[in-house]
Amino acid sequence: MSVTARPVVVPLECQPRLTLIFAIDNMSVMVMATRDASERLGVSPRRVHGLIRSGQLRATSVGGRYLIDEESIDLLSARLRRRGARPFSRRVAWAAAGLADRVDVSWLSSSERSRLRARLRGDDLDVDAWVARLRSRAAAEHSFRVGTDHVVDLLDSGVVGRSGVHARDLATDRLVGSERVIVWVPDDEHLRDVVARFDLLPTSRGNLTIKVAGVHGLGSVGTGRGDAFRLIVAADLLDLADARSRQAGGALVRRCLSEVGGRVVG
Repeated sequence: MSVTARPVVVPLECQPRLTLIFAIDNMSVMVMATRDASERLGVSPRRVHGLIRSGQLRATSVGGRYLIDEESIDLLSARLRRRGARPFSRRVAWAAAGLADRVDVSWLSSSERSRLRARLRGDDLDVDAWVARLRSRAAAEHSFRVGTDHVVDLLDSGVVGRSGVHARDLATDRLVGSERVIVWVPDDEHLRDVVARFDLLPTSRGNLTIKVAGVHGLGSVGTGRGDAFRLIVAADLLDLADARSRQAGGALVRRCLSEVGGRVVG
């Protein structure tokens, strides 16, 4: 298959979307930029890149940027909708993560908990569907600079929930200080305490991301062992760029749902 870029519309600064027509196998197709595809699918831009690499989205690279076949985006979006993969609200996303780790989720009503348990037990282990459902898990994200000598202290403090590659139950070949650290706190009050305790410096290009759950009634972002809930950790891993992290995230989603449903994953 040959892919030839043939732009026919020059994007203007006032246009929120990059609109081009490409010739693919002698057919003209509309394409979208990564940012717009991520909004359409309800996933992160990094996840869009992963979907391209896995072949689930058709795209070509022009000038170091992906241009994605709009039809393949619509097909994937429709498939996720058929699987009931609309994003959960934050309170439901955190409840799902808590139930998967056998934690009481008192901020949901008893009927809501019953429906969510049924969803968890009946799920078909579709990783992309759960990426979409957990998309709105953060009320806010903040970037900070933390000294390398304080990273371990922060991760072991017990006041944050470790996530991504720094979740202790998952990390392999962890390079503390060389990877961007991801941690969670329940609310803004906890965020202020962490910032003051570790003298964190806000910066847009920091090495630490603190995510705020912002769910009323959520007292802890994990089970008390230092890591965030496993489905939250998995979603953060799936948002990372490297294949190894995404593979670990997918395996963790399947393991969590298999345990809830009493299934065995080979």
